[in-house]
Amino acid sequence: MTPDDIEHGHADRPLPGGTDTDACEQRANAEAPVPTREELEGWRTRVQAQVEELAETHAELEASRDHFAELYDFAPIAYCTLNHHGLIADINLRGADLLGRARDRLLGTPLLPHILNTDRRRLLDHLYRCRTDKEPVNTELWLNPVDAEPVYIQLFSRPAAHRDQFRTAMIDQTESFRIRTAATNYKAHLEDLNRELEHRAREAELRTRQLQTLTLQLTHAEHSERRRIARFIHDQLQQLLVTAKLQTGMLAGADPESIKERAQRMRELLDTALERSRDLSHELCPPVLYDYGLAEAVEWLAEQYREDQLMDVDVRVEPDFRATHEDLQVFLFQAVRELLLNALKHAGATRTTVALAGTEEQIVLTVEDDGVGGETGAIPRFTPGIGLTAIRERLDMLGGSLELDTTASHGLRVTLRCPTDLLEPQSDGIPGAAART
Repeated sequence: MTPDDIEHGHADRPLPGGTDTDACEQRANAEAPVPTREELEGWRTRVQAQVEELAETHAELEASRDHFAELYDFAPIAYCTLNHHGLIADINLRGADLLGRARDRLLGTPLLPHILNTDRRRLLDHLYRCRTDKEPVNTELWLNPVDAEPVYIQLFSRPAAHRDQFRTAMIDQTESFRIRTAATNYKAHLEDLNRELEHRAREAELRTRQLQTLTLQLTHAEHSERRRIARFIHDQLQQLLVTAKLQTGMLAGADPESIKERAQRMRELLDTALERSRDLSHELCPPVLYDYGLAEAVEWLAEQYREDQLMDVDVRVEPDFRATHEDLQVFLFQAVRELLLNALKHAGATRTTVALAGTEEQIVLTVEDDGVGGETGAIPRFTPGIGLTAIRERLDMLGGSLELDTTASHGLRVTLRCPTDLLEPQSDGIPGAAART
């Protein structure tokens, strides 16, 4: 039925070939209001406007899609779309450049081979969390591009429109990682420096205490030496001089024979006094040490022990032994004298060996005796006293060391090691090896 039929009143006429059902429908339609031409034209206009609006919207969507594609492709951050198997469904140009391959060769391939072997388990964990977690997933790992250095990236994934895909940003964090690593290393270095400073502070405090202790010990040793010299002068020299003075007083009014005898007695007393004072001066400061050096001074000291039949002392000096530092020679000579006295007085030794060896870097002095060793249950005779403690502390301050070795077979062996690279003082007359040659 056309609009002309409706307009001329032919709506009730049956259509050719129509059925009863069609006739019923036609009667129902005949009873409904028939739109006018103006209404149909209005509908046509509105439909046409909607079609045009849809066309404009479609054009805008196409433009927006193209714009989004451009933004996606040329974004400064690498983006890709991964499915739940970890295959690359889509990737932008920055992502392809980061992986080191053309984009068309990456589509449909797994991301896993582009990850360092040590971090591939982290990528698998990342994909598992993407499938199970509702929140965005964030993971940091090392990327292994083709023909390029590894890149430390941050994977940031969230679900895409498709349930089995995930939009993923690959953010380059290499520089940030290096900065964090450098900061961590710098912090560790600072902690090491702090520990070193604390260690040095403790060492300085220990040195201070050692210096205080050594000062007290030296003061005590000096006072003891003064008392010994005073006793020697009082008991030896003064008695001899007083006796000589008394002999002088008896000369007045004596007969010639008595004067001759008393003069002879005075001469003997004065000779003894001179000999005792010479022995004391040699003991305090042996001239042989200043005239010939350490090796000869130790040999002279050993000869004194042998002459007095106190102890057999054997001195062994290596041919290339050198000791040019003046104060070091004095210190080592005093150490030998202290160790020999310790072996004789506290160990009952009958034989002692003194060995001098050295190189350009250090001097090694060894004193070994056959006295009381370190048998089980015995009182250790090598317990450091004031003398041995002073030797140890002086060596420690000089950068050397003192070693004690005691067994029942050889008594006590004391080894002193002292560096030779010490500051040279002004010469006091002690000759060195260079001067002797």
